[in-house]
Amino acid sequence: MYSNIYLVRETPILKEDCFIDFKVCNMPLASISSHIEVSDNPKLHIEQLGKWLSQNHLGELRENCILLSQDHFPESEYFESRYLRFKEIAGQLASISYERFINDFDWIFEMLFQVSQQMSDAYEDYVCWDSGIPVTMSEFLRKAQPGTPYYIGGIYQYHY
Repeated sequence: MYSNIYLVRETPILKEDCFIDFKVCNMPLASISSHIEVSDNPKLHIEQLGKWLSQNHLGELRENCILLSQDHFPESEYFESRYLRFKEIAGQLASISYERFINDFDWIFEMLFQVSQQMSDAYEDYVCWDSGIPVTMSEFLRKAQPGTPYYIGGIYQYHY
């Protein structure tokens, strides 16, 4: 399967700066990605991103710019479903007995993984932003400034 990595900046990206040399090691994707390649259909991926942002009440795509609108985040199924699952799993973890804490390593480890996936799914799209280190779309949505234009440059795909 493939997911996308969007190279974004707060200023327009020159064509010669649209792509950077990704090294799979030293990145968050190193443990899940077998390889990274330049998108063979960037216009399609940008169009899909715009539709996804709009459908999930997260923002819009305007002239190759991501514009987030956190005013609508509370209406977003994207965050609401993750929040409800996060609370459910956290509640299960909070109610375990001391005995289960000692003896049920596998279940606890799986629940910790599941709760972390609700915050930031390792297999979702990524945004290569500020530091040049890709962050999950979920992290980007939480940290980016609403109304700030994030210009899309290169688009990569990673295989997992």
